[in-house]
Amino acid sequence: GHFSFCRQNCVLTEFLSDFQYGKLLVFFNECLKIKHVQQEQKACDKYVAQAVYYLEMHYAETNITIGALAKHLGLNRSYLYELFKEQKGISPQEYLTRLRIQKACDLLHLPQVSVTSAALSVGYEPSVFTKTFKRAMGMTPAEYKKNI
Repeated sequence: GHFSFCRQNCVLTEFLSDFQYGKLLVFFNECLKIKHVQQEQKACDKYVAQAVYYLEMHYAETNITIGALAKHLGLNRSYLYELFKEQKGISPQEYLTRLRIQKACDLLHLPQVSVTSAALSVGYEPSVFTKTFKRAMGMTPAEYKKNI
């Protein structure tokens, strides 16, 4: 193989015993494995970063789905879920929900924005929004707005 060719033809091997050469090969092999793992991690990081960007750009769309996000990224939905959960500690769906609720809270601080308007602006039907908001914030959007 490649390493036996190198063993026979490398100048460096004149100075190494077979044992040292073997240890050197193991070391280089481990370095290659580490580099491969780091490259895989960078790819995973890139997918999650792209997913976050996509969600931030599309959170206001009522028809956004995690399936559509996975398709956009060219990933299996389950694989995206695993990557996202591993890196962010929550599912992509939970991330989307939290993002929408945070954006809604920002809107509800504005006196001219109604609860219905805030709901529609972040991609929710008003009835679903109220339930989701209460589950996330412990109060209804109307109560939140009143307490600002």
